[in-house]
Amino acid sequence: MAHEIYGNLYSNVQTVSGGIYQTEPGGEESFLRKVITPIYEVIRKGHDQVIAGKRKPKTNFVEVRTFWHLYRSFDRLWVFFILALQAMVIIASHRDGALDAIFDEGVFKSILSIFITSAVLNFLQATLDIVLSCGAWRSLKCTQILRYLLKFAVATLWVVILPIGYSRSVQNPTGLVKFFSTLGGNWRYQPFYNYCVAVYLIPNILAALLFLLPPLRKRMERSNWRIISLLMWWAQPKLYVGRGMHEDMFSLLK
Repeated sequence: MAHEIYGNLYSNVQTVSGGIYQTEPGGEESFLRKVITPIYEVIRKGHDQVIAGKRKPKTNFVEVRTFWHLYRSFDRLWVFFILALQAMVIIASHRDGALDAIFDEGVFKSILSIFITSAVLNFLQATLDIVLSCGAWRSLKCTQILRYLLKFAVATLWVVILPIGYSRSVQNPTGLVKFFSTLGGNWRYQPFYNYCVAVYLIPNILAALLFLLPPLRKRMERSNWRIISLLMWWAQPKLYVGRGMHEDMFSLLK
């Protein structure tokens, strides 16, 4: 095929490999009959081999357009908007919306509740990953299914721990906060929620460092070390298209 293209472009001159281009017998439709048609027949036979009454498993990409797909595809943007709105509402409800109200201890503790909202949104994201891709599970690898289930388990854990820890740090809790404060016994440890938030933010801090250090991210994505492969497997699906291709530090800062 490469020889034919070269010959068509350069009028039957000598090719790079040293051979002389010769016209393929069969006329103008020879390429269609000898190349395209066999490929098409193989693909057609593969799609006709469907057992009656059974559906073939979908691929990893499922073309279904719903609002939840919109949230799942742009979850970081939605999370940022929701958390920013919650923080601004809390600030606006104290001291007539003065910006320096954020330095008040009570206001700052209230703003820390955005991490509970973040945990709920991450739980929603993990749930959507399972629900919206359930049609493709039969074609997924065991490691991919395990990743979905583990992320769901971790998200469930955080959506329980953070509300309990926050309720313990509130003086005279009422309503739903009082309900969570009664879970797990009568212990009361105010900094517990702060420690939970610190642990909860570790993946985000690591992601920010990798974003600010493209060379490190390139090395990690191209590395075959098991610990690095495990970290990258947890952070994102293993992609071969564009793997290790990121902007350099100068372009990022610019």
